Amino acid sequence: MNIAIKMKRSAQKGNILIILVIIAALTAGVVFYLKSNSPTTPTTNYINPPTTSQPTSTKSAEQTKTFQSKTLKFTIILADNFQIEEKPGRVDLLNPNGKAYIDRNTTNFSDINEYLKDLDMHNKVKIIENKQIAINNYSANLRRITLGSGETQKVYTIFIDGWIYSIYSDSDSLYSDLDQIAKSFRYTP
Repeated sequence: MNIAIKMKRSAQKGNILIILVIIAALTAGVVFYLKSNSPTTPTTNYINPPTTSQPTSTKSAEQTKTFQSKTLKFTIILADNFQIEEKPGRVDLLNPNGKAYIDRNTTNFSDINEYLKDLDMHNKVKIIENKQIAINNYSANLRRITLGSGETQKVYTIFIDGWIYSIYSDSDSLYSDLDQIAKSFRYTP
């Protein structure tokens, strides 16, 4: 009987060892998977052409720079006094007068008007101004809207190959900058 107990304990130790090896292998596999598939910190990619003067609609000539987001696949020209923070799905444009944003989302809608109609229905916005425009031959809309919170935004919405780019700000002091940024927008796949 003593030999049977020792054999049973030995078999249990062998099973425990196998289970521990399996758990270690699974843990190593999960860690490897998470490290290899975790999003990397987006890099801010600047194109550094010589600084040029470019007039805006309400300002005298000011220094500009070109910014390219390889992650979100666009290029813009903006005033030098903007700081740029690239985040997953969005770029924040910061300057002493306020903030502007560029978001990119995907859509199953085949045109910008259907997308905006659905968006307005879900967000319950008040449309102050709505113009259909083209930005570099892409279907776009320029809108001023009031959100449910009472906040008013100027929003450029651009539809490109199933992607929706929104360029917007709630700072009226940035509206002329927003115009210049939107007009300079280039899709760079």
